[in-house]
Amino acid sequence: AQSEALKSPKSVSTMQPQGQKADRHVQVKSGGLPEPPLEVFPARVRQMLEQAAVAFKYLPPEVPMMALIAFLAACVGRSRVAVVKDGWEEAGNLYLGLVAGSGVGKSPCFKAFFKPIWKHEIRNKAKWDLEIADYNQLMEERRRIKNPDELGPLPPKPPRTQYLVEDVTLEAIINILAENPRGGLWYSDELSSIVLN
Repeated sequence: AQSEALKSPKSVSTMQPQGQKADRHVQVKSGGLPEPPLEVFPARVRQMLEQAAVAFKYLPPEVPMMALIAFLAACVGRSRVAVVKDGWEEAGNLYLGLVAGSGVGKSPCFKAFFKPIWKHEIRNKAKWDLEIADYNQLMEERRRIKNPDELGPLPPKPPRTQYLVEDVTLEAIINILAENPRGGLWYSDELSSIVLN
């Protein structure tokens, strides 16, 4: 039972392969490697991936497929975990590294797929900036009062919801994950910066 192995307050639906070979509108050489299994995606998703490959200067289909998988993994985060046994849960962490020649178009493709995450990130940051400004003002007012204990317990500091982070230190990631137990996407335009960090 798959339903017993997945722990979630919500129902889980799985994507079933279509059982048909995807129509190939884009013919891109893959350097002798096997073609990516686009047929496992629903027809509309296959069409989107093929259109993305064309839109970004005839990218190999692996690039938009990998961008989509990274996007979906960031959306799911730790909202679904596999329960191996009592007390042992594993999240579906993905570590993806795309290696391709310079100027292929990897970055524009990934940025297009991640655009919805960026929009939410910007909106949440603006909201948090207002909340933290109000919080700081309240804390300053409490400091001016002779007996702040009369005001009751300290208000909690507003947490910042983050979906995506770039090149950060380990200390920063620890703080981000403390406020975002669902996890998120650590995106870097250069693989070497992730290794060095």
